[in-house]
Amino acid sequence: RSDLIKLIIKDNASAILLGVLLSVGVLSLLTIGFSEQVNHYITLQLLPVFIVTSAMTSMLSLFACYFPLRQYINKPVIHALKGSE
Repeated sequence: RSDLIKLIIKDNASAILLGVLLSVGVLSLLTIGFSEQVNHYITLQLLPVFIVTSAMTSMLSLFACYFPLRQYINKPVIHALKGSE
């Protein structure tokens, strides 16, 4: 069971990481482009908000990878392969 979960996470980690890096890049470009308007709102108080948001996004992404396949993870392998020929 733990091997299957590790395999699911490993297979989807690259896509999740690419999405996070791409969104951070786009957000950085927008921040540079609109620096005068955004400069007033960027403070050190936003760091905990960023950490909590990143953690929740990561948890949601991992759940989205796990949830569709949980029926195969929770059943023994012999029952999952019973109908396939």
